[in-house]
Amino acid sequence: MPDIKRHCENCNTETIHNVSGSGMIGTCLDCGHTFNKKEKKMNIYEKMLKISEEMGRLPKAGYNAFHKYNYVTEADALEKFRDLCVSNKVMVVPSVLSSVKEGDITTASIEYTIIDVEKPEFTVKSLCVGQGQDKGDKGIYKAITGAYKYFIMKTFMVPTGDDPEREEQKPKGNYTPTTKPASKPSGSKYDVCSFGKNKGQRWDSMEIGQLEWYQGMFLDNSNDSAKANFKDDNVKMHQLITDLIGNKKNNNASLASQARQEVEGIYGDDEPSF
Repeated sequence: MPDIKRHCENCNTETIHNVSGSGMIGTCLDCGHTFNKKEKKMNIYEKMLKISEEMGRLPKAGYNAFHKYNYVTEADALEKFRDLCVSNKVMVVPSVLSSVKEGDITTASIEYTIIDVEKPEFTVKSLCVGQGQDKGDKGIYKAITGAYKYFIMKTFMVPTGDDPEREEQKPKGNYTPTTKPASKPSGSKYDVCSFGKNKGQRWDSMEIGQLEWYQGMFLDNSNDSAKANFKDDNVKMHQLITDLIGNKKNNNASLASQARQEVEGIYGDDEPSF
């Protein structure tokens, strides 16, 4: 068989190859890689399946100290996924379709386009929703981070052991919850929270740290000219929660100190934990 110079995809160099007379089959004399032009290349779905097989199970290396649970970090998910995309010649392009901010919760809908680099006309689209909690301008970035992680885990069927529909399990160790279980909701909006993280929980059963967040939100809303039609309700709710906080502080001064620590845990600079 003649020796000819051609590009080797394995060692990525122009090297001498020992090839057959037809030029269809040959071996790189530098790295020993054998090529066969008749070999069928994988389509986008086969590449996605291969990535899913090679992802394996992701470890829950992150820990949420406030809610006391372990979670898969975005860095762990993305690092392995990126390497497999590169090796399988797959590219992922995200597009934010919409984002809505309510209070300090930002919800983003993001479409991910999975592209076969070898045949870019073949693509697969996946839609994911993410949420981020932040009083400042970081909410959208936290929402994008969460959505990307769950896009990887759900689109490529990556097991972690998490199940959002599973009953809450008691944490291991001597952990005592700082928040009492909410009583059965009853009464009007002045009795029961109707939105946010504590939706369905009675106002008087919340901890001071939780109440302080709603207190600040209702104060901001009452001063927002764009929400003038709801000013009276916001003022009422702000006063109600202010009174609740005052009563709780008077009844238990040590509880106030503990609640401030919890609020700092919720609204620190760290990304939300999943």
